[in-house]
Amino acid sequence: MITIVKQKIKIIFIFFFFAFFTLSLIIKTRNFPSYRDEEVYINCGVSYILNATPPLLCNFEHPPLGKYIIGFAEIYGFSRIFYLLLYYASTLIVFLVVLKLTSSYVASLLASLLLYFDTIFYNTHRYLLLDPLAVFFTLLAVYTYLTRHYYISAVVAGLAVASKFSSLPVILAIFLLTWRSSGFKRAVVYAVIALLVYLLTFTSDLQLGWDAIIRHHVEIYRYLSWRHGFSIPIAVNGFLKLIVKLELWRYIGEVQVYVDTVARSVVNQTFIPIGKSLLVINIGAGSIVWYALLPLLLYATYRALVKPGEIALQVLVLFSWFSLVNILAGPIDWYYVNCLPYLYMTMSTLLQRTLSVNTLKTTTWILVTIGVGIYYLVVLGLIPFRLIVLY
Repeated sequence: MITIVKQKIKIIFIFFFFAFFTLSLIIKTRNFPSYRDEEVYINCGVSYILNATPPLLCNFEHPPLGKYIIGFAEIYGFSRIFYLLLYYASTLIVFLVVLKLTSSYVASLLASLLLYFDTIFYNTHRYLLLDPLAVFFTLLAVYTYLTRHYYISAVVAGLAVASKFSSLPVILAIFLLTWRSSGFKRAVVYAVIALLVYLLTFTSDLQLGWDAIIRHHVEIYRYLSWRHGFSIPIAVNGFLKLIVKLELWRYIGEVQVYVDTVARSVVNQTFIPIGKSLLVINIGAGSIVWYALLPLLLYATYRALVKPGEIALQVLVLFSWFSLVNILAGPIDWYYVNCLPYLYMTMSTLLQRTLSVNTLKTTTWILVTIGVGIYYLVVLGLIPFRLIVLY
C-alpha cells in the first residue's frame, strides 16, 4: 500500500513539473509584474566572474554568492531554466520536510502544491533575484538538519546567508534548535562552520587589502541601518504591515489612491501619464488561501505551546515566526517568498494534526483546486496580480 502511494506521489510531481515547465517556456505572460533588480545582479555577477571585480565595488549591500551564481548561469546561457528548476527544487524540499515531520503524504503534497502554484513564489523565480537562491539553500539547510546531517546543514546554511541576509532568521532558528537538542558546543560548531563558509564567498575582496572584508561589512551595516533601520517603531509598523499584507494585500487589499503629475518608475510598476495628471488606483490581488495563513499560524503557535508532544508544529512554528522577520524590511514581493514555505508547511501540518484522514484529503483537494485555479486565472489575465487603474 505504501509503495502504491509513493508511486502516485511521484507521478503527480512529475506531471505538475512538466506541465508547469512547458507552460513557463511557452507563455510569456504580461499579467505579472516585472522586477528590474535582476539587471544589477546580472551585471555585477558577470563582472565578478569575467573581470574579477571585488564584491565591495559592485552591489556591496548584498553578500556575493547569489550574484556569482547568477553571473555564471547568465554567461553560459541557462539562467532562466536554472531558476525554473530552482523553483521546482524548493517546492520538492517543502514536500520532503513535511513528510519527514508528519509521515503524511497528503499533508506534504498540500504544502508543496500550494507553494508551487503561489503566484508570488512563481513570479519571483521568473527573474534572477537573490531571494530564490536564499530560499532554496535555507530550505535545504532545514531539511539536512532534520535528517541529522548537521555538518552538511551548516555548510548549506553558510551558502544561504552568503546568497542573501533574508536567510539569516531561519538559520538562527536552526542554531537555537541545535543548542536546545544537542547542547551549546554543537550549536557553536554549527555556527562557526556556517560563518567560515559565508566569509569564503568574500575572498575576492582581498584584492583591495587585508581588511577589505571587514570594510565591506561595515558598508553593509551602514546601508542596512539607512535602508531599513532598526527600532521599536519600525518593528511595530512592520508587524502591522504583516497583518495587512498577509491577510489582504494579495486579494483585494491595500488600496492605494493618489494623484500624480509625472511618470514615475516604482517597484513593480511604471506609471504612464495621461494628460497633465493621473489618478492611480493600485489594488493588490492574488490567492484567497492567504486569508488562512496568519490565523492558522496563531492557532498552531497556541497548540505547540500547550501540547508538549507537538514537536513537528513546534519546529515549523519556530521557523515561521523567524522567517516573518523579513516582512519588517518592507512590503516588497520577494520578501514574502522567504516566509511562504514555512507558512504553508505549518498550515498543512496543523490540518494533518486536527482533521481526520478523509477530511484532510477533501480539504487538500479544495485548497489545491483553489490555488491552481487562481494561478491559471492570473496567468491568463482574468484575475489581476495587481490591478492598476489610471484616469
